[in-house]
Amino acid sequence: MIEVGELFRELVSHIDTSIKVTGRQVVTGDNAYVIHYTCDTKWARYGKMLYGYNDESEILAVSTDEYIITKGYFEEQTSYSLTPPFAIVGTPMATNIEWTNYSRNLATKTPLIWLLENHTEKVYGAEASLERDINMKVLFLDETDILKYTIEQHRQQVVQPMIKLQEEFVKVIDKNAIYKRLKDFNRDTFSRFGKETENGMTKNILDANLSGIMIDISVPKFKDICKC
Repeated sequence: MIEVGELFRELVSHIDTSIKVTGRQVVTGDNAYVIHYTCDTKWARYGKMLYGYNDESEILAVSTDEYIITKGYFEEQTSYSLTPPFAIVGTPMATNIEWTNYSRNLATKTPLIWLLENHTEKVYGAEASLERDINMKVLFLDETDILKYTIEQHRQQVVQPMIKLQEEFVKVIDKNAIYKRLKDFNRDTFSRFGKETENGMTKNILDANLSGIMIDISVPKFKDICKC
């Protein structure tokens, strides 16, 4: 039986980072930019990078599932990609240490998909087709600017992209035949991921300004085909 953390990391590694483009408009001049039209912007957001086959460009604006505007010239192609999400499993304290020590550059470790180390499993017997039900709390977090962002900007720039990332994660589960399709689950939104009191947010849980969403899911997994 494969450990839950390994299953989780495998799921995250199969998230599709590609952005399919249906058309584009190039605006030339001193501040040249390109509008990439697409019906699925995924977790693209302002300030992040969009990657082509041979080049990359900073994202200037996103209209959800309509278009992405990038800085400068981009070689024309029909598919681009976003930075893959960073997967981690652990308690808040252990995750903070490992995630902080990984890199000083937030761009290399965001967006973050974090499986909290409090998952439980219901294991089935030999006659059942299911191997186990895995109960997970999974967080989808990205950088937020607590000083500059209005509530609306926060929702547009962080929460909406993390909802899109969560949808991609669920797609991976639903497309994998060893898991049952998810029926429903609870989702919570964080204005800022930290410890909150009646006086407001007092302390970050991780050593960065992050926000996003958390889902609480039960994932039924079928038994693997015996290789013996």
